[in-house]
Amino acid sequence: MQGGPAGFDAAVASRSAETLTVEAVAATPGADVASASGWAESIIIERQMSGELPDAASDVVGGVSATATVNGDARADSAPSPLRDAASWLTSGIAVSAGYGGLTVPVFTGGVSKLDASEASGALRLDARDAADRLTQPARLRPWGTYRRRDGNREVWAHPTNTAGVVTSILHANGIRVTPAPRSSTCELSVPGIGGWLADVGWTYPFGASRSSAWEAGRFGPAVAAQNADGTYEGVAGYLEHRRAFLGNSVMFEAFVNVTAAAFAGVLRLANYNGSSVGVDVASGTLSVTWQGTSGGPSTLLSASITTGWHHVCVEVGAPAYAKLWIDGVAVASSTTVWAPTPTATDVDRITWGGYQVQAVAAYWRSGAINTGAVPTSAVASFAQEADVSTGAIDLASIPDVDGRGSWEVLQDIAQAELGMVGFSEAGRFFFKSRADLAASTAPVATWDTDLVDDVRPTVSVDSIITRATAKVAKSIGVESGRGTLEVTPSLLADNVIEVPVGSTIVVLTADSPNMVDAQAVSLITAASGALNAPVWMTLCYDSTGITRYTGSDVSAWIRNAGVGSWELNIRNDSAFVLYAAWPSAFVSSADVLGLKAGDPGFGINGVTFEKATTVLVDRSNTAGVNAWGTRLHAFGDTAWRQDAAAAASFIDALLVDTSRARAQLADVTVPADPRWQIGDPIRLTDWSGRVPGIVARITSIRLTIDREAENGMVGTYGLRQIPGAAPRITSQPVDAAVASGATATFTVTASAATAYRWQMRPVRGDWADIPGATAASYTTPALSVADSGRKYRCNVIGAAGDDWSRHAIVTVSA
Repeated sequence: MQGGPAGFDAAVASRSAETLTVEAVAATPGADVASASGWAESIIIERQMSGELPDAASDVVGGVSATATVNGDARADSAPSPLRDAASWLTSGIAVSAGYGGLTVPVFTGGVSKLDASEASGALRLDARDAADRLTQPARLRPWGTYRRRDGNREVWAHPTNTAGVVTSILHANGIRVTPAPRSSTCELSVPGIGGWLADVGWTYPFGASRSSAWEAGRFGPAVAAQNADGTYEGVAGYLEHRRAFLGNSVMFEAFVNVTAAAFAGVLRLANYNGSSVGVDVASGTLSVTWQGTSGGPSTLLSASITTGWHHVCVEVGAPAYAKLWIDGVAVASSTTVWAPTPTATDVDRITWGGYQVQAVAAYWRSGAINTGAVPTSAVASFAQEADVSTGAIDLASIPDVDGRGSWEVLQDIAQAELGMVGFSEAGRFFFKSRADLAASTAPVATWDTDLVDDVRPTVSVDSIITRATAKVAKSIGVESGRGTLEVTPSLLADNVIEVPVGSTIVVLTADSPNMVDAQAVSLITAASGALNAPVWMTLCYDSTGITRYTGSDVSAWIRNAGVGSWELNIRNDSAFVLYAAWPSAFVSSADVLGLKAGDPGFGINGVTFEKATTVLVDRSNTAGVNAWGTRLHAFGDTAWRQDAAAAASFIDALLVDTSRARAQLADVTVPADPRWQIGDPIRLTDWSGRVPGIVARITSIRLTIDREAENGMVGTYGLRQIPGAAPRITSQPVDAAVASGATATFTVTASAATAYRWQMRPVRGDWADIPGATAASYTTPALSVADSGRKYRCNVIGAAGDDWSRHAIVTVSA
C-alpha cells in the first residue's frame, strides 16, 4: 500500500463525489485533461499481474502491467484532434493522480499509445500504457556461497551472502534502490548490507575466525552478545573501487549501526596500506572516532554521546588535522587538531566491520580537500535502518536475463539458493514478506454493496497445493588457495607476460573459475616466496625472458574487481624503462615455486576459488496433505547457489504446511476505492454482520474507475486470491452474564491462530460499535446499571490469514 499525504486517511473516510480530486496531466501538450476545463469524463486504470514472469527479460518492474483509458468529449475546447494533434499527443507522457478533498496519490504513469475520436457521437478516447523502468542490466549472479578456510587440520566455514543480497545487487545494478544510492560520483565503496555483503561499488571479502551458523539475513555479523563461544565473530572488509591517497585528501565513510550497551572497538575502521587506520568505537554510551598510527596506541579524535538502537553514523577525515562526526544526519563534533602520531603518506584501500549489526556502508574520496563541506546523504531521515528484503524492503521483484537464461528461470534459481526466506504466491510469483509483516500491513476493505459469500468461487485453487517437494541444493564451495603454505594453488595466474610501459597501464585478467581476494594493493615481491605468501603479487623484469629483475621503487600497482573472477590490474610505472611482469631467472632454483620458469608470466592472485558444486537432494512430504489431496509434487531444480540442506528442509516444511490447505479464489469484488492500494497488497475481508469468518487475500488485479457519476466518484474492482495459512478460529465462546446494578461483567473468548482482538457492543436499541481499548482476549465492562440490561457483546478475533467472530453474549443487570 503506497503512502499518501498527511490527512489522506481522513479524506478517504469522508469520500464523496463532491470531494473527488483528479489530476491527469499530459506532459508534452501540458494539459490537465481532468481539470474543470478539461475534456475527460471518466478515467479507467487497470493493473494486471502476469501468472508467470516472461521468458525474456521482464518488461516492467514487478511483472505488473498498467493501462489507462480516458473517455471524454471530442467537441470540448481543450480536446485533442487525432488528425491535428496526433504528433504531439502520441509522444506525450501522462500521469494520473486521484484522491479526495484536494489530496491525491499517483495511480498511473505512462505514455499515450492511442487516440480515437468519433465525429458522429462526439466521443473521444485516449489509451496509455505504463512507463515503468525496465530491468535491462544483465547483472551476473555471483555464486558466492559458503567457502571453507584452511586452519591446520580443520576446515572453518564462512557464509558470505544469501538470496536477499543477490536480488538487491541485481536491482541496484538496474537503478532500483533498496538502500540510499551513493550521493555522488566520488563514491568508492557502496555495500547495501541487505541479506549479505555483495557490493555495488568496490568489492568485499569476509574475514575472521570460525563461524558455524548461517549468515544472518540482512545483517553483517551478529550482535556482540551473539558472538561465537570463543569470542570471535565474522567480519567483512570492503575494498575501495580505486587506490586513493590518504594524506591531504578527504575521506568520508558512513553506515547504519545498531548500537548496543556493550563496549566494542572497531565497529567501523578505515584502513590504509601502511597499517594505520581511523576507527569508530562504542563504549558506555559514547561513540568515539580514533586514530591508530603505524606505532603506539590509538588516540581519540572526536567523541559524542549515543543511545542504543539503530543510528546513522558518518565520519569525514582529512589527514593530518581534520575530523568531523555526524549522528543521524546531525553534526555532533569536529576537530582541526593535528593527529598524534602525525600521519605519513599512504593510500586508503578498505573499510572493515564486524561483530556489530551494520548495513548500508559507503565511502567517498575527494582530492586535495580537507573540510569539503559535504554532509551525509539526504535519504538518512527517511531510510528505515532495519530495512531488509525479508521484511518487505522489496515486494514484487522480477529479474532480467542472466547469461542467456530467462528471468523466471533465474528467479527460481535464486529462490532455491537460499530456501529459508522466499515463497511462491499462487500466481507463480515471489513475495519477500513474512506472514507477520503481511498481517501488520493489511488494509480493511469495505463490503460495499456486495455479498462476499456469493463471490467466493465454488472450487478452491488446488493447482498450488503441493504435498511433496524436492530440492536439489548445490553447494558452491569456495576453496582458499593455501596462501602461506608450500601447497599454493593460485586463484588466478597470468597466462601471458604483461608489458608495462612508462606511465599508466590497465590490464583486465579473467580466471577460469569465480574467485575473490582480500587485498587491493599488489605486492612487488623481492623473493620467490612472495608468490606463496602475498594475496596479490607481481614481479618485474627489464626483459620479457626474465634475465634481469627490476629492483627499483618507482612502480606501484593495485587491482579492482571487474566482475566474477575478473580483475583490472592498474600499474603506474614512473621509472624510465619499459618493464615486463615476468618470472625472473634469479627466482628459479631447485625448489621451484609454483613450477614457474624464467620468462613465465609474473602476476598472480592467491584468494578463494569457487569450484564445481556438489548437489544434495532434499525430499519432504506432508502426510496430512497427501491424505486430503493425493500426491502433488513440486521439484526445485538444481542451483549453483546454496545455503544448506537444513535450510532447504525448513523452507520446504513451511511450504508444505501452507500449500496443503485449500484456499479460495474470489471473483472480482467491487468496493469504494482507496487509490493507495497496489497489486500485491494484503486485504482483510470481513463480514460486518459477524456471521461469516473473514480471510486475508492479496490483490492480483485492479480496475479503478474514476467518474463523478459513480458512487463516491471512484470505485475499485479488485481480483483477490486468499493468502495461505491457518485463519483464526474460536474454540471457546463468550457466555451470557447476570450481574447486579453497580457491578461489572467480564466476557472471554479463546481462539487459535489469533494475534489481535476487537470487542464490540450493541445497545438494546442501536448498532454494533467498537469498544475503545477493548483489544484483549477478555473484556470487562465499566460498572453497569439496570438501563444497560440487554446489551450484547461480541469479539472479532484477527490473525495473519483471516479472522473469526464470536457469538454475542447478553448481559442482564438486576436492581
